[in-house]
Amino acid sequence: MYCGKCGKVIDDAATVCPWCNSPTEAGPKDAESDKMTGRDTPHINPARNNRRLREAASSQMTEIGITVAFFAALIYWSGLISNMPVITILLAGYVLIREKEQWLRAVALKAVTIIVCFALLLGFINLLVYFKDVMVNIINMMISTISSGTAYDQVTGAAFRDILDILKYIVLFIRDLFLILSGFMALKYKNMRIPVIDKMVNRHIGRMSGTAR
Repeated sequence: MYCGKCGKVIDDAATVCPWCNSPTEAGPKDAESDKMTGRDTPHINPARNNRRLREAASSQMTEIGITVAFFAALIYWSGLISNMPVITILLAGYVLIREKEQWLRAVALKAVTIIVCFALLLGFINLLVYFKDVMVNIINMMISTISSGTAYDQVTGAAFRDILDILKYIVLFIRDLFLILSGFMALKYKNMRIPVIDKMVNRHIGRMSGTAR
């Protein structure tokens, strides 16, 4: 989950944020005060209470009358619309510029980071495709020079190209899976663990919000 104060990723079972030391949704209940008063108090679910507070303020924060959780899920799911997720960038940009809710800001930054990281990975695979094409052309030129006009079988590198195509489909599948699952978890104000990306978000969300790391 995310810390409700600084917006950084923390363990779901944590009772205190290790970054800003503020109590979390799973924080301990004030049992001592109950014992001192000698009265039974109704049980309050911290997570549910926190959700109600977020949803009550959502229309003021998003200014479009939907809950923060649904808006966060939309940011993730908008990355599935096309290979050029302009909508995701626009939604995230709106949140990072206009919103003060740290959890929503962290979601926006994480969604964009997921898309950018996988775009870089796909770009690296495309570079391998281009490198393969260049090497195939060089090899064919060398063979044609050595053969001196005699017939020869051209090198195509089709098998290597097929492997790279399969790798691209795997990367796209993993990216879409992360976005889908992250969206469903965001509906419950929860966070899907992606260690490398979570570390990047934690490193920079404090600077965005003015909170020390």
